[in-house]
Amino acid sequence: MKRLLPVQIRILLIVVLLLLAVVAFIVVSQQAAQPSTSGQSMALDPTIISNLTSIPQSTPLSGQDANEMVALGEMVKACDAYTPERREQMLIEIDLVINPAAMPRDVIIGLGANLRARLLMALGSRTSIQWRLDNQPADSCLVPIGKRINELIVAAGGTPVAAFQDIP
Repeated sequence: MKRLLPVQIRILLIVVLLLLAVVAFIVVSQQAAQPSTSGQSMALDPTIISNLTSIPQSTPLSGQDANEMVALGEMVKACDAYTPERREQMLIEIDLVINPAAMPRDVIIGLGANLRARLLMALGSRTSIQWRLDNQPADSCLVPIGKRINELIVAAGGTPVAAFQDIP
């Protein structure tokens, strides 16, 4: 059997140490990526817990509620004041109001106890932001949309968007 030269031994030792370092780094990275089980957890509102079970099983809106949301979607589609990205966000959220079962669990948790009101408030906020970016023209198609969203927010038990509250 051939004896390894001191240079070859050093190279082999360096390669082994590098491999051990890489393996140790991978193991530590995977452990850091795993969720902590320290016993601390966030308490969820019982309504949110109930929503996590009931919303994925829910049926889409129907009747007057569905008609109101479809009509809002048509208003949004017809309003050129929205940027294409903002319009798309609006239509996605309107679809989530119509069909809440399509809502991801993270969104259900994030929106809290009154999902419909919170989604509508997000729609109103997005419309208000666009209107402010456009320097709040009184004749903007965003104004009747914002006012209509506020009516829907109040009906859902939420707080209307201030920007559209006092507009005649």
